[in-house]
Amino acid sequence: MHFGLESAAYIEEYGEELISLPNETWESSICIWMGNHWDVLIDLWTKGEGRSDLVLSAKVAESKNGFYIEVGMIYVP
Repeated sequence: MHFGLESAAYIEEYGEELISLPNETWESSICIWMGNHWDVLIDLWTKGEGRSDLVLSAKVAESKNGFYIEVGMIYVP
């Protein structure tokens, strides 16, 4: 996954290496139906911490070609 410059800088500043999301991520992440898309906050995991304080915000919607995902920010809420 590619992140914008601001998010990439924030991850670097955070000082931990992101890892692939384990299945248990979905037990604590949040999604809210907004009428035509889902707003999601996904808990991110790092090599050193496991589940970290970082979240990824995104919008997810269906399109004629599958799903459209618009990645927002990565931050500590």
